[in-house]
Amino acid sequence: MSRLQGRRWFNPSLPQTLQIAVFLLYFNAFFAALDLLTIVLERWGPVGIVIKLVIAATIYLEIAGGLGVSEERKRGYRLALMAAFAPFAIRFLLGMRQLLDSTAQLIGYDLGDVIKDTLVGANVIQLIFEVALVALLLHPQSRDHERMWFQ
Repeated sequence: MSRLQGRRWFNPSLPQTLQIAVFLLYFNAFFAALDLLTIVLERWGPVGIVIKLVIAATIYLEIAGGLGVSEERKRGYRLALMAAFAPFAIRFLLGMRQLLDSTAQLIGYDLGDVIKDTLVGANVIQLIFEVALVALLLHPQSRDHERMWFQ
């Protein structure tokens, strides 16, 4: 318990872009945990196990990234970037899997559909938060602060 008391979950001395990014990382982790809870309550086959593991890994990346950025660690910033790009990578891999599926070729699913599904996904509001997180982490003010002050 004493290890957690020394942790800094939020750092008000960070630039505003990184403060908002930390908040969004925790926000996304919370809603991913809710998604994981609904998937746990449903009974899925082996695909469900993989999805549960991917969501759990994403939750870990978001929490560890937010905590690392709050503590001004370069490793935490890298984890935050991985967490920010994870939804796009997951959707891209699922789209490529669907593209390689023989039934997708029968209904005319092509690479353009994979790219559209990767960028947009199913929920536009969720996409806005994902793009905002990437933009906040890659903002020049965030990058300069990370280069100069992070250990």
